[in-house]
Amino acid sequence: MRRFTFSVMLALATVAVNAQEVGDNGWKTDLSTTEKTADLLRGGAMAIDNEGNSIVTGSFDKELWFGQSYLEPIATSAFIAKYDKGGTEQWAASLQGAATVTTVTTDAEGNVYAAGVFADVVKIIDSESCSVIINGMEGQTEQVSGFIVKFDKNGIYQAHKVVIPEVDAEINNKIASAEDSYAGFSPSFTAKKLIVDGNTLYISAAYKDNVNIDDVTLQGKYTCSDGWLYADETSMCVLSLNSYNLSNTKVISCLGATDKLNEEVAYNTEDVNFTVNDGKVYVGYVADGKNMTLNAGGKESAIELTYGDGVHEHAFILATIDGNSTSSKVFHSVATNAINSLNTIDEMAYNNGNLYLAGTFNETFPFDNSKSYVGGCDTYLASLKASDLTKNWALTSGYDEGDAMHNAEVVTAMAVFDDEVQLAGWTEATSGNVIDKCLNFFVDTEATPTVMETKAGDEASFITSAAQNGIYTIMQSDNKDEEGTTEGRYTYEFNYDIDAPTGIKQIAATTDNTINFDGNTVTLTKAADIDLYTVSGALVKSAKNVSSLSLDNVASGMYLLKAGKQTVKIVK
Repeated sequence: MRRFTFSVMLALATVAVNAQEVGDNGWKTDLSTTEKTADLLRGGAMAIDNEGNSIVTGSFDKELWFGQSYLEPIATSAFIAKYDKGGTEQWAASLQGAATVTTVTTDAEGNVYAAGVFADVVKIIDSESCSVIINGMEGQTEQVSGFIVKFDKNGIYQAHKVVIPEVDAEINNKIASAEDSYAGFSPSFTAKKLIVDGNTLYISAAYKDNVNIDDVTLQGKYTCSDGWLYADETSMCVLSLNSYNLSNTKVISCLGATDKLNEEVAYNTEDVNFTVNDGKVYVGYVADGKNMTLNAGGKESAIELTYGDGVHEHAFILATIDGNSTSSKVFHSVATNAINSLNTIDEMAYNNGNLYLAGTFNETFPFDNSKSYVGGCDTYLASLKASDLTKNWALTSGYDEGDAMHNAEVVTAMAVFDDEVQLAGWTEATSGNVIDKCLNFFVDTEATPTVMETKAGDEASFITSAAQNGIYTIMQSDNKDEEGTTEGRYTYEFNYDIDAPTGIKQIAATTDNTINFDGNTVTLTKAADIDLYTVSGALVKSAKNVSSLSLDNVASGMYLLKAGKQTVKIVK
């Protein structure tokens, strides 16, 4: 069973310009980006492309040289940087101004996509120091407008899109015409996750108030209490765009209150996560309210949740969208009078026909109502059948972090292997989010699991975020100065599975059959079933009982090729 990722404490060394090798299968390096740790964005988004290059993001407030790229901040700015498979610095780009990268991904060609939030004016500066100015909400000092930006594999700017939310005009008119009213509105659009599948870029986001993107309008939702106090409520969505130029936005799924304006009851979509496999989109929401509506693949369905008489539930709502075919399933919780919700879907991934969801909950466990939580909340890991969203199994940590009113568990990373799932995070004081103890969980999936193996405190790794792509894993930590007075520093540790197939181009597998690849066509000495997968496990192409397979329409990148009982790695 693997233990090379989360089971060894990261050594926080002095600042190093060049990565240090970690055995035969990885590297580790530090990157100092802020004068004080208080200005360091903890848990910066990361991604790994098909060739094992790592994309890292975060905050910086001092001049930086990264490879041949020079970064100069305005206040605390955001960076996007690339290390190659050996840990050598390649290039860096920046969003100069008040901006935060919340998610990043790559495609089969090695292009890089980043999304996040920014204030009124920010300058995108690419690896060649070319710049593009983007404008958000005029005069806004808070980071509430959204952005998506695309760079090619060399860090050269390709395209961008800006999303500016605004209060609904009809609601504004109601407030203006009322004799006595008050509005506490906070328009926002915050990207949560990006995935590229083929020529499509998928993005999940949380938003308040109206959002217009291309020809798509996302309707804001509002409440009015006692006839005079207006507030905007949170909705969440998954959208798709053309990955080439970030155009042609479409709604894949959305969850929010049924009515635009509601009285008394607060309606909030509390979390969203998703994953994509073979053209199918799997979406997970957490929601709290009475009358909610789920839009999945253009089909709307009512979501009835318990709410009222001082109690309410936080349900987990799953949906599968496959073109015009959709299905959904609600995992209900028992209603309670809990004030604070610590119910999340922090991680979601597809592997071998199963969906894996991880996060926290502080109610009756929605995936198993016979279980509850200990302390402030519990970490969970659930496995569902991707085919029908039914539960395979669901586990909870049962870890007691202490005072339920002041402490909580946090999930920061998940890695899914064929025989094991690993989670990382910590316990913290909810006031100020001060870290108490590190937590790592290990679940053996070779049989139906019944327990989460736990490491806590000094036995656990401190991991603020992680990214995985097939055999590659990168972990991030920081120098964890709770006073925020020392220099802010990221530490990255990269590993790959040295036992995975390593042959490229032409591979003589066994005397039983030989697999050859000329860069475009796979040929076998004996006919067999051929399946082509991305290194993250998505099926790309398949053929039955053939002796050759053309990859003409397959994008460049690294793939796993299975021919009969043999599996090899190829690069197109």
